[in-house]
Amino acid sequence: MNSRWFALTLLFALVSCNRDSTDDADGRSGDETQDVRLNAIAVELVDDLPDCTSAAVGRIIYVSSEDKIYYCDETAEWFLAPFQGEKGEDGAPGGGAGSSTTLDGPVFLATSDDIAGLADKTKINGSLYVTGNELTEVTLPASLDHIAGGLFFESTSVTKFHAPGLKKMGGGINGLLTSATGALGPPAKLTTIDLPVLTHIGGVIYLSGATKLTTVNMPMLHYVGGEIRMSSCPELVTLTLGELEYAQCIEIYASDKLVSVDLSLLKYINACVIIANNAELTTLNMDALTSVGGEFIISQNPKLATCTVLDILGNITPSPSGPDTGGNKDPNATCGG
Repeated sequence: MNSRWFALTLLFALVSCNRDSTDDADGRSGDETQDVRLNAIAVELVDDLPDCTSAAVGRIIYVSSEDKIYYCDETAEWFLAPFQGEKGEDGAPGGGAGSSTTLDGPVFLATSDDIAGLADKTKINGSLYVTGNELTEVTLPASLDHIAGGLFFESTSVTKFHAPGLKKMGGGINGLLTSATGALGPPAKLTTIDLPVLTHIGGVIYLSGATKLTTVNMPMLHYVGGEIRMSSCPELVTLTLGELEYAQCIEIYASDKLVSVDLSLLKYINACVIIANNAELTTLNMDALTSVGGEFIISQNPKLATCTVLDILGNITPSPSGPDTGGNKDPNATCGG
């Protein structure tokens, strides 16, 4: 049986089992029109796909102009369904999913040719792995603004990573063991991560143990869906997260050269705040923080005034149970003094 016909037949069978009958969408409100589109089993164009929201996760829809089937997954993106027919003739370049500016992942960067292969791409449908022992600096093309998966640092040679156009990541930033390549341990030589326009990370930022890391620059980052772990980074001097408003947890531990941390817009922490054992930390701005869902530990920072920590704690409602604020600068010291 023709595989495309099988896929389309399967689509109609799956969706029609639980599809509610709907009237024509003409004259409906915007919300009602969206509801109709969510109930659709076929649309003409990729641009006609409904928003991939939590209400649409798991939906599969046939796009007639491309003769392809798309599904909505948990990363809030439409992807080509894994059951597709044989490849037809190439169509004109477009801007939607599966277009000539979109590259299906995972993508591995080990050579300069690999980087050149990203020219003019705007999106990676999957994760990006920086691997190998050839590259020393990686600069992604400015056109690339979306990675649907995560960013993994596994190279034993890369020192600097720069993504001037990257705005959104569905996954996280990770330097530890991954199932894709089996790499073990934090990035050995990485000193700089520069993501100047990144606003959204759906997963974690996990760079603990990156012993050469000096600079993490994400000045436009608003949202981190997972944890931020920056422990045991002894050379870390610059951590720029000044626009961050939400994260699951933030841990900055034993980063002995870090002097200042600006989290002045951070409002909500779902799980934990752990900022401890940072020998040179003198300034910590978390004035907007009002909610912490788990443990609160800002302790053993010998140059950070205790009154600064208590002011942060005093703004949180309800107050975290059993907060640890011990071992900071002399409790009688003047804040800012």
